[in-house]
Amino acid sequence: DSGKEQLLKEEKLVEAKLEDVK
Repeated sequence: DSGKEQLLKEEKLVEAKLEDVK
């Protein structure tokens, strides 16, 4: 399950970057 949490963390990082681009 730690892999899932890592994916969630990276997904949130990507979302944050996309928000910054806006």
